[in-house]
Amino acid sequence: MNRRNVIALPLALAATHAVALGAAPDPALDLVACWHQVQVLTAQLEAAERDDDPAAWDAEMAALIELQDQIAMAPATSALAWAVKIVSADDGGVIENTGGLGQMLVAQARELMEALA
Repeated sequence: MNRRNVIALPLALAATHAVALGAAPDPALDLVACWHQVQVLTAQLEAAERDDDPAAWDAEMAALIELQDQIAMAPATSALAWAVKIVSADDGGVIENTGGLGQMLVAQARELMEALA
């Protein structure tokens, strides 16, 4: 076990116990849930043709935009929250395709999300 894990484990256990004792959960976890919903809606929209059912497609698009807005407006209270906001803002690779810095930023955000969420 490396030093990073030795430090992270007690913090993770403390956070788990704090929530069990009535403390508020990390708001970043709500952002992760929103981001997962965005992924589901995006996949559904990409799989469907708007012409088949315009009203349903428009409703899903409105829900997608609302979720993306929630993520964008949420406070970045932790590293995980920042990571979710970066990955969400990279819709279509807009950040990742800006060059080396954008690629590194998005890659680090994705790694952080995988490690913490």
